[in-house]
Amino acid sequence: MKIRRRYNSIRIDFTPFVSIALLLIVFFVWVKMVQRPNVLGVWDVQGCRKGIDPATSKRVLEILLTGKDTVQFCYSSSGAVCRANFIPVNRGSAKLCEALFRYGKETLIPGELAILIRPSSASTIGSFVDVLDELRIAGNLPYLLVY
Repeated sequence: MKIRRRYNSIRIDFTPFVSIALLLIVFFVWVKMVQRPNVLGVWDVQGCRKGIDPATSKRVLEILLTGKDTVQFCYSSSGAVCRANFIPVNRGSAKLCEALFRYGKETLIPGELAILIRPSSASTIGSFVDVLDELRIAGNLPYLLVY
């Protein structure tokens, strides 16, 4: 006597797969929401960027933010942007403040002095904030942020 075998249909349970997929989706959405952009908002004081054009200014003071605690600056009286003769100073040094006071007092006509702040890839937000503080202390000197 032959006995026929009964075949039961295979039942695949997708419940664990769906739960893992939903957990992954929730995780990646949460990670995207938690990530914040690395952007520093800068509020300018009134009248800070008015009348600055390095091409038409008679004098240019370029401040280069180089490293973690170093800042370099170069002063050019011909109106051309500096490419050499940068003076390196530490972030908390009084040399930059003295230079800003001296060059700020020399130029009494607005728009005659253009101060360019040029951050590098190795510069930090702290050095940028220190330079902004020095500009404010020197009398709200106008500046232009150049990338």
